[in-house]
Amino acid sequence: MLNKLIKYTLCFSLVILFFACKEETYNGDKLINYPDLNQILQNEWDMDSTVVYWKVSKNKSTTDSLQLSADAMPWDEIKEAFNKANIQRKELNLHYAIDIMNDSMSNTMTLFYKTLAPKDYTRSISIVSSTESNEMSSLYFETLDKGVTQKVLFAPYRFLQMQNIEREEHSVVTYYFTE
Repeated sequence: MLNKLIKYTLCFSLVILFFACKEETYNGDKLINYPDLNQILQNEWDMDSTVVYWKVSKNKSTTDSLQLSADAMPWDEIKEAFNKANIQRKELNLHYAIDIMNDSMSNTMTLFYKTLAPKDYTRSISIVSSTESNEMSSLYFETLDKGVTQKVLFAPYRFLQMQNIEREEHSVVTYYFTE
């Protein structure tokens, strides 16, 4: 009798363990509908041009600004932020729900991607574009990793803003395109 009880308990425990370890599935939209942030950055920002940028840095107590030549820009940091937040990855298929909003007053369309998986690095993406020309006017994404939130807003040929928020610390760096 005791052996049967142990066998049933062991079998029951294995079944519970099997289902607990099974990878969770989500009911989001398909990967083919997800944006490629690396491609957007490449298409919307000519990093080889000889543009001069204004960098404005803000934190709790200070604001600083300076001019940067294109070769002094932190391209690796910018590309890394876009690459890490990129949701165009096979393992993220069905992880994001997509909402589409049309604004007839401003002739814009917003694609909003929100994660369904609580552990995904990229929490949300918003792409605003013209309904007439399909030209992107802004890209916003938000990430969360180990208590650090990063918010990035990119308006092609206008500015790129990167905010980092960790507990009480909040820093904002904005790179403005000069005209």
